[in-house]
Amino acid sequence: EDLEENHHLEEEGETLWETSLEILHCPFCGKYLLENKDKVFEDYGRFHHNDCSDW
Repeated sequence: EDLEENHHLEEEGETLWETSLEILHCPFCGKYLLENKDKVFEDYGRFHHNDCSDW
């Protein structure tokens, strides 16, 4: 119902929000994802959230 009344959405399939995360380990099995040669920065683990519902 909220989606039907949201005047910001014009067509099916539009993005409401998206989040990207920097991860070092698989969230399912715990395996370390980087190779030994990859550099890990001190601020690793940042995230970015885009909320497109207010456009």
